[in-house]
Amino acid sequence: MAVYFKTTATDSDQISSVLQEMLDRCILSGNCGDSNDCIAGDANSDSILNVLDVVTAVNCILHPNECTISAIDCVDMNSDGALNVLDIVLMVSEILGVS
Repeated sequence: MAVYFKTTATDSDQISSVLQEMLDRCILSGNCGDSNDCIAGDANSDSILNVLDVVTAVNCILHPNECTISAIDCVDMNSDGALNVLDIVLMVSEILGVS
């Protein structure tokens, strides 16, 4: 699982502290992002797969540090752990109803 964290912090100790807090919350809650509670391709989490999801997915690919973890999980249509044009092609195929 890849984790993207947007911050203005430049101090490595501060960044490490925030990451450790996130990890602790994950472990304590038992929800570390392994479950995928989204509709495949639903990048903007509106429960509808449409062209807005394609736009959001392209933005995730071009600017991964500005993309939420849930969007990343939902956009990875082929579950290969990478966001790329293959995921976009699968999204568009799903929207158009082409298998």
